[in-house]
Amino acid sequence: MGTIILAIAFIIEIGLAAYCLLAKSWQEKTRSYLGVGAFAAFVLSALVSVIQWSFRWYLLGGLLFIWAAVGAVRLITDF
Repeated sequence: MGTIILAIAFIIEIGLAAYCLLAKSWQEKTRSYLGVGAFAAFVLSALVSVIQWSFRWYLLGGLLFIWAAVGAVRLITDF
């Protein structure tokens, strides 16, 4: 199940990067929403026990938390 979650996150990131390159804009608001949404999905899947905890999941959770915190700060200061 973990491989599927990582593959979906990878596909979303590649798609957003391609869109940003084609549109020639950074899409900061969209990236911020995706960061917060990815962390929320991770926390939800951890609470429902889809993920069996190991060291790599702690690192992924930390990374997603950092992305969500940066995205939240961008969204708050944007308004």
